Amino acid sequence: MKPVEDKDYKILRHIPVFPLNEYSKNQEINTIWSYLNFFGKEYLGFLSNQNLKLDYSHSYQRDKFYGEYNDLIKVFKEYGNILRQIETVPNSNKVYRERLISLETKEYRDLIIKTGRFLYSLLSFVESILNSEKQGETVLLEPDKVVKIEGEISNIEGLTAKEALLDLYQFTKEFLDFIKMPKFSKIEE
Repeated sequence: MKPVEDKDYKILRHIPVFPLNEYSKNQEINTIWSYLNFFGKEYLGFLSNQNLKLDYSHSYQRDKFYGEYNDLIKVFKEYGNILRQIETVPNSNKVYRERLISLETKEYRDLIIKTGRFLYSLLSFVESILNSEKQGETVLLEPDKVVKIEGEISNIEGLTAKEALLDLYQFTKEFLDFIKMPKFSKIEE
């Protein structure tokens, strides 16, 4: 992965990167972790009925992102725990250490795939709203409603729901470009 500074990202270039935990030396994982945390602070509150009023079908889809996001964060934390175990396992226990390293390699790939799956699902959701609106359907019930994000300093606070949705769309496209995840019609677990 190229550093974010090499790209002309409107949103990602402003997100500071911090490690998953003190044992995480992988810049790719740390960057993805940072972007996911940014999503949680910036957009998760936006994906609520309070800020993004949608028709019934899209509301149902929107509400699933809370659980999916929290599941993804949990998997990252479990990966961080594996990294901790690798670093703290006694040198005398080489077999266990090798198993942990093998598990870390598998989990690393799974993290990238699960992040890509989450982002493609999010991108599809936003595109569905935008395309439906273009075709004259009323999906955004209050497109001019001003976004309020409680408890966090947010770049989208004060934007209209439609503007914030477009910002989320841009973020998601940039994030997918960054991780270079191809779009599979079905990614196997």
